[in-house]
Amino acid sequence: MEKKVLPILLNDFPLFLRYDIQGFRRRNLLCNSFVQIKLLDFQQPPIVWDIPENNVLFLSDDAYYGNLTWYLARANKSVYVVMYVVKYDTSQYNDPVYVILRKLVDLHKRGVNVRVVVDDETKNSYPATINYLVGNGVPVRLDESQGKTTHCKIIVIDGQYVFIGSHNWTESALKYNHEATILVNSSELASQVEKYIESIWSSGRSISWCACCLECLITVFITEYWCV
Repeated sequence: MEKKVLPILLNDFPLFLRYDIQGFRRRNLLCNSFVQIKLLDFQQPPIVWDIPENNVLFLSDDAYYGNLTWYLARANKSVYVVMYVVKYDTSQYNDPVYVILRKLVDLHKRGVNVRVVVDDETKNSYPATINYLVGNGVPVRLDESQGKTTHCKIIVIDGQYVFIGSHNWTESALKYNHEATILVNSSELASQVEKYIESIWSSGRSISWCACCLECLITVFITEYWCV
């Protein structure tokens, strides 16, 4: 499939995208740098892109899921996640969120540094998510207080690849909604984002096992140990 490349004036982007892609120096409102964004052909199935360094890829709708899982499978150093909502559906073994969480668990078990920060919305509405990750040893924290909403949807992989956009980790967001995320390949930008994540992590609240219905606990156990 032909790759489409479109120059975009960065002034047209939100402030968080106004970077010089070559040097990643923070620009002011008069920024007139250009960045090449590879556009997916929306008439084709989602395609995974191994993007070069200092490039940006726009991921719309379900293109995000395929690319995220591909990059996660190749992580070998670190995966840092800040996610507003993570909804693990214990009734569906092929739930896309379960696939992502299972990859995080597998990475943790082979020595990759995995950290996950979620908002209280995940803890209160989807405790099975917390129980699955914590039960498999993955470090999980909440933000600093119930009065603070952490609405971010950020993943940094190996200090190089940054996913940032609107996709929560829910089946609706990953398969059905109109969502948009950018994937940036830049160690310099990744370093800045990691510092931000670290500031949330270091002030965050530790979390262990959540209260959860017996049915959910049994389902998590069965899907983890028998449905493999």
